[in-house]
Amino acid sequence: MTLAAFAANDATWAEFKNGWEEILRSGFHKVPYMHMKEAVRRGYGTPFSYTMGWSRRHIWELVFKLAEYMSQFKDGLLTMHSCEVDMNAWRKLAAQGQAIPSEVDLCNRYVAEYIVGIFAQCIVNASQSQTICLGREDLLSFVFDRNERFRASFSKKVNGEKSRAERSGKHSIWQLVDSITEGEMKATPGLQAADILAWGVNRQNTASEGREGKHLAHILKQLVKCTWKEYDEANMLKEFSV
Repeated sequence: MTLAAFAANDATWAEFKNGWEEILRSGFHKVPYMHMKEAVRRGYGTPFSYTMGWSRRHIWELVFKLAEYMSQFKDGLLTMHSCEVDMNAWRKLAAQGQAIPSEVDLCNRYVAEYIVGIFAQCIVNASQSQTICLGREDLLSFVFDRNERFRASFSKKVNGEKSRAERSGKHSIWQLVDSITEGEMKATPGLQAADILAWGVNRQNTASEGREGKHLAHILKQLVKCTWKEYDEANMLKEFSV
C-alpha cells in the first residue's frame, strides 16, 4: 500500500496548475488529465487509447515532461512525500500478535501527519521567538482523491487532537489544519502528480527488473525535494515490536 502527496502554498499551486495543464495540451495528443493506470495501459475509451495512436514512447515522453516540470520548483516550493507498506510483512506480523497500526494509519503517520509536523516546525523557525499570529489563509488544507480510505482516518485523528486541545486550553500543531476535503483527480493537477508518484512507488516494489516504469519513483526523488518511508518487516519490527 502506498500513500503519496505533494505540498505547496496557494501561489505555487496556481502556477503549478497552469504549467501542468499546458504540458497536457502539448503532448502527442491533447489530454485533459494524467492518470498513470490509464496512460500505461493505453486502454480503449480513455484519452490515452492506442486507437488514437498513443504508443508507449508517446506516453513516457509525456510522463517525463511532467516530471521535469515538477523539478522546476526549487527551494522547497513544491515537496513530495510518500509512504509504502509491505502488506505481506504487515499481515505476517499482525498474525503473530504484533501491535502494529493499520496500513492506512501507517501511511497517514508518515505522510499526512508528517506534513503537519514539518509545517509547524517551519512556522516556529520563521517566528524567531516572536508571537505567532496566523489567519485562516495561513493554515493547511488537505485534499485527498475521492474515495480514498486515508481521508477518514486522518480526519478522525485531526479532529480528535483539535478537540483535546480545545478542552485543555493548550495550543496544538493539529490546530494548523483548517480543512480536509476530497477533490476530483481529473481536475486537480496536484492529485495527478501524487498519482504518478504512487504508481511509481508501487511499480518499483512489484515489477521485475527491466519493466517500464521500474525506476520512475527513483527518478522523481532525484528531481523533487522529498521525504519517504518504507515499512518493510524489519522497519515495522523496529518501531512496533512488543
